[in-house]
Amino acid sequence: MRRFIVTFLILLFFCAPLLPAADLHSWKDQILYFVLLDRFSNGDPGNDHDVDLRDPYAFHGGDIKGLVNRLDYLQNLGITGLWVSPIFENRQPRFFKHSSYHGYWVWDFWKPDSRFADEQDLELLQKSLKKAKMRLLLDMVVNHMGYDAPFVQANPDWFNHNGNITDWNDKFQLVNHDIFGLHDFASKEPVVKTFFKLVGRHWLRKLNPDGFRLDAVKHVPEEFWQEFNQEMKCAGGSAFMLLGEYLDGNPDSLLKTWQTGGFNSMFDFPLYYTIKEVFAERQDCRKLASRLYFDRNYPDAGM
Repeated sequence: MRRFIVTFLILLFFCAPLLPAADLHSWKDQILYFVLLDRFSNGDPGNDHDVDLRDPYAFHGGDIKGLVNRLDYLQNLGITGLWVSPIFENRQPRFFKHSSYHGYWVWDFWKPDSRFADEQDLELLQKSLKKAKMRLLLDMVVNHMGYDAPFVQANPDWFNHNGNITDWNDKFQLVNHDIFGLHDFASKEPVVKTFFKLVGRHWLRKLNPDGFRLDAVKHVPEEFWQEFNQEMKCAGGSAFMLLGEYLDGNPDSLLKTWQTGGFNSMFDFPLYYTIKEVFAERQDCRKLASRLYFDRNYPDAGM
């Protein structure tokens, strides 16, 4: 009996939600605004680095303070929630002529990029969103690290070393090769799975987001998503959103990954591609009706 109680308490500790319970379906009522942080609003010129508004490849100075300063503006547009681009520390020097203003060349998953925010700025964002009753969807990158990241040299066994994807129709390459030279995590390894579970919980405690937008779903094995998403549901509570970016026009593939990976919702890329075909390429409008009819197969096409 004592062993049972101890085991129960351990499970309770690891699975106790870090966020209050709410209704997942309440996401249907939200109007989300995507904020590419560097390009939105510069609230603190003191953290600018390599800023050049005339250069499309450079940083433009947007940051968390600028976002907080414009919350009233967003609310007046009817926005009820924000999807914010990755805020983790990114590559500092340019890669050839390109800067990491987009946030997807991560060097350190544990702290914010100083060009976007410091610890006080994160606290300000959390308090401001709570006061405004706005939701936060944080962009989470788990597939790769940025060019020349010191973390890769320190942990070479955590990564695949198969070179770039050359055949984008090859399932093995999609999951186990690099995307344009970005260091690809060996996501089937237990140490990598545990690492990202800890990263996810870290940001749940630090920033208290209402969900994660999960990047590059197609390039990460489904067994990783099963474990990671279950951990985040356990930690985040019943309304924690796990929104997957599965870039594929095949609704059957999207449905399989949605269900197997344990996502709450997915971007509807099959509908996007069909809209493009019908309206931009002047194909048969019946293709759109056929695509919408497939919605009946999704767990909840309204999410």
